[in-house]
Amino acid sequence: MTRWRRWSLRAALGSLVALTFVVVVLSVLWQLFPFRFEQLDDYPAAQVVADRHGDWLRVYRSAHDEIRIPVALDEMSHWIADATIAVEDRHFYSHPGVDPLAVIRAALQNVSRGKIHSGASTLTMQLVRMLEGRPRTYRSKAIEAFFAIQIDARLTKKRILEDYLNLAPYGGNVRGVEAAAWRYFGKNSRDLSLGEAALLAGLPQSPSRLRPDRSYERALARRKVVLESMLREGFIDEEQFAHAVRSRPRVELHPWPLGAPHFADLARASSASSCSASEHSRVRSTLDPSIQDVVEEAIVERLASLRRTASELSAAVVVMEVETGFVRALLGSPDFFDRLRHGSVNAAVARRSPGSALKPLLFAQAFDRGIVGPSTYLADVPTPFVAYVPRNYDRQFHGPVAASEALRKSYNIPAVRLQQAVGTPSFIRKLCSLGLDTVDRGASHYGLTLCLGGGEVRLLDLTNAYAALVRNGVWREARFVSSGDEPSVAGQPVFRESSAYFVLEALSTDDHLRAATHAKRSVGAPVIGYKTGTSFGLRDAWCVAFSSRFVVGVWFGDSRGRSRSELVGIDAAAPAAIGIVEEISAGAAIEWSEPDGLVEIASCSLTGFPASEHCPSRKAERVGAVSAFLPKCRVHEIVRVDPKSSARVCDACVGERRTEIRVVESWPPEVESWFARNGRPSRSFPHDPECSHATESERPGPRIVTPADGARYRLVRDAPFEQTILLSAAVVSDSKELFWFLGDELIAHVPAGNKVSWELRFGHHRLRCVDDRGRGSTATFVVE
Repeated sequence: MTRWRRWSLRAALGSLVALTFVVVVLSVLWQLFPFRFEQLDDYPAAQVVADRHGDWLRVYRSAHDEIRIPVALDEMSHWIADATIAVEDRHFYSHPGVDPLAVIRAALQNVSRGKIHSGASTLTMQLVRMLEGRPRTYRSKAIEAFFAIQIDARLTKKRILEDYLNLAPYGGNVRGVEAAAWRYFGKNSRDLSLGEAALLAGLPQSPSRLRPDRSYERALARRKVVLESMLREGFIDEEQFAHAVRSRPRVELHPWPLGAPHFADLARASSASSCSASEHSRVRSTLDPSIQDVVEEAIVERLASLRRTASELSAAVVVMEVETGFVRALLGSPDFFDRLRHGSVNAAVARRSPGSALKPLLFAQAFDRGIVGPSTYLADVPTPFVAYVPRNYDRQFHGPVAASEALRKSYNIPAVRLQQAVGTPSFIRKLCSLGLDTVDRGASHYGLTLCLGGGEVRLLDLTNAYAALVRNGVWREARFVSSGDEPSVAGQPVFRESSAYFVLEALSTDDHLRAATHAKRSVGAPVIGYKTGTSFGLRDAWCVAFSSRFVVGVWFGDSRGRSRSELVGIDAAAPAAIGIVEEISAGAAIEWSEPDGLVEIASCSLTGFPASEHCPSRKAERVGAVSAFLPKCRVHEIVRVDPKSSARVCDACVGERRTEIRVVESWPPEVESWFARNGRPSRSFPHDPECSHATESERPGPRIVTPADGARYRLVRDAPFEQTILLSAAVVSDSKELFWFLGDELIAHVPAGNKVSWELRFGHHRLRCVDDRGRGSTATFVVE
């Protein structure tokens, strides 16, 4: 064997040993220092909230305070990928993460120039540097090359290029081509032209120095280098090159979208989407931009009609789609940037007093429980409750009224009577089951004022509660985010279908609609209902309007919480709510669908209760099954009457008299007293005053109305004004005089029906009222 052959063999063996050693070392290092691939998925991204059509509403910065919006490579213009490869890594598709030829070339250039001139970084190596932020040293280059080889061995070239383009810096806090395309050109990356894509592709080399909004000509010079590289690598031809070089794209800093900002905040908060590169950082919301436009225009017009205080009034609107529970529009304030009206505060989720807007929910619960039916009467007569005497908005009382009418006309005393019958704890539980979880205190805190606005609710929750009524009593959670293919949600039944139906019918009559709009519903138009609310002290005006498709909740209030005379629900909020629901409800049902399970009964035409055998007039009525078990009418009864004296006679005093059997109306004393004060003749017959055997039930006495039994009053010491209360009692027609006793002291003697003014005294008091026939009632109260 010649010396040459021996030397060649030794060299080959040495090279093999060296190569084996390198391979072993690399294998060990590969195992000891693996690249953390999860970095690619965990790098924070900005979050984009889009409307139901995919158009951006709002962009939120990432955890790194950057705007980075990952998109798939297929969703980008191919020019941006071609331009980036041409200028940054022309052998991208052929090298294993490190380009050996580029490394050799860079080494020769650096040696010849005596300084680092070229880094020979591939796109994959740059990707590692962007993720780990290493300084530009030879050691860092070696680490980047090592990790780049690992990345190239595991990921496809398409994935590597996609990750690079989604992480590359493009100036300021902009990362990724999608954010850069929007920031500089106001468009998505898929719509970039060749000239625009080439300009962006040149920025990552020095994003601060080449920012086109600051150094436009410098950016264009860099773009020419990119285009020359594309021409040299065959990505474009001479004609495309010439056209792109001549183009001068318009660059400006486009503001990030800020549509429906309060809605976007809620959609973002409710989204379960993560902000990682491996998952889409866009939230597809439920907002319908056309409905949002209708809402914003309606509020602008409504505020313009309130010129005197328009600059100080705030407003909020929620539009919910009944079938899905999707929030299709939401306005939290008239102007997000209006500091005077605290525009950044989302009034749609602020806790405010709803006034009478909770009444429909109370009536639905009363219908559910069989406490009343839609036609049964409720007494709207002066009625005190403990430490509380409710009054109607019109300052009048209307006697016995049907429950549906009491709801439609929003009478307060019937509602308070119903809350008392339902039970405040039960009503609170029902409200919580409807998502009104801001009613979060005990029954003693709210008392009987809850149905009149004694609690606080959010407009969003209230609108959703009404949606449950329109949805036949089924509650669903309000939804801000849609994946486009989510299954229908069954929901939670909270009311019987019949109960919801009767509430909807009561609130959608033509007369009721005319009271707010002064116009009758046209033939074939969708059926529309509404309920207003006005808080104590005229601080909040509400209206929730609805069709079979949409529920619209509107709130108006003073930006500083002050009382305003114009903050009345039917005046301020109703025109806007009804106008919005009319405009967006095309195709909605023209009448409410009658639910299954209704039964037909014969009811008393006067009282609405199931007719007894004594009721002189009856009507056929379809009611919920539970209403069929209401007690029969107790107002009509038969009595024996002396036709000469028109006095009732009993078995003990009939003797030889000729008597007649007559049907009389026997109303409770407070109703009978209201009739007497309002000029209606009594339809009852007083018992024969000469009879000494009449029972107490046959001779009802006066009933103390004020003060209520158990009431508490607070006396202000040394007050410069008179501190008195009025003593009043409900009496029947045969009472002529009333005697008022405080303890055993006679304090007043007045004609029946007259009130007595009494000056407050400290202490526990027992009050007694007795009429001229010796009949009476008592009440105790405390003055503190």
